[in-house]
Amino acid sequence: MTLSLLLPRRQGKIGTLTIEATLSENHNFKSTVTRFPIEGGSIVSDHIVNDPEQVKIEGFISNTPVKGEVDNHAQSAFDMLFAMWEAKELISVVTEHRIYTDMAITDITVPRNAKTGQSIQFSADLMKVRKIQSTTVSVSQDKLASTVVDQASTSYNLGQRTT
Repeated sequence: MTLSLLLPRRQGKIGTLTIEATLSENHNFKSTVTRFPIEGGSIVSDHIVNDPEQVKIEGFISNTPVKGEVDNHAQSAFDMLFAMWEAKELISVVTEHRIYTDMAITDITVPRNAKTGQSIQFSADLMKVRKIQSTTVSVSQDKLASTVVDQASTSYNLGQRTT
């Protein structure tokens, strides 16, 4: 089996975990075009919504790390991945092409077989979490009271109705 690695300009990271060898990166940018049926059977589209960014990283971590001295580096990496997933933390992901922020781990796969031995080969799917901010607006009691009274006292002529 030939092992081909992506050699990045910057070291790949998922949260605080440095990836020794990135086997693959998949960057997913997807948009949804709105669709509204109109009278006559046609469909009109008037808006595009960008879906959250997604990235999938396949990596490899061995017990002989390039940097640092750890007795069981692979187990430490496994524990870190699991802890990040379990904590539901928003993390940063560093790839060759882009640094993603506010990412959540949606899926981690860590197969174990004779080829990996004491190392771990993993696949991690991450998705951008979009956050919003709310704003509180103060309205004076006088303004609020007059608005409510105006709305309650407004009458509408609905014409004649038959039952």
